[in-house]
Amino acid sequence: MSSVKLNTQNLIDLFREAKEARATYKSWRFGQSVFNAGLNLFPNQFEGIRATPYDPFYNDSCVPEMVKRLFDSDAVTHFYSDEPTTL
Repeated sequence: MSSVKLNTQNLIDLFREAKEARATYKSWRFGQSVFNAGLNLFPNQFEGIRATPYDPFYNDSCVPEMVKRLFDSDAVTHFYSDEPTTL
């Protein structure tokens, strides 16, 4: 996995793309849409968490741990802020 952490703008872009994907693919779950969007935007980082405890594809509840693993502390703070990044 790449040691470079993604930033807040990357997090915003990820959730924006995941939201758009869910609008198109209505059967996709939250974690599935986040992982697929991440794989499209940041393939090295998301390939690095595939089939690990941080992979939200099959488990929506892994999204917070994925954010902590892949994103810098400012992005993590944003994720838990008053402006939650939701789908």
